[in-house]
Amino acid sequence: MDQLRTALKRTYMERFKMMTTLMKMNIMFRKAKITHKPFHPPKEIS
Repeated sequence: MDQLRTALKRTYMERFKMMTTLMKMNIMFRKAKITHKPFHPPKEIS
C-alpha cells in the first residue's frame, strides 16, 4: 500500500521515463543471444 502511495505521488513524466526504461530493457533482453561456452579453468603456471 505504501509503494502505491509513493507511485501515485510521482509525476507523469517520471512514470513515463520509468516505463520507457523498462521497455528498452525488455527489448535488449529479447535481442540478447545467450551463447554457452564450455568452462575452461585457468591453467596453472608452473
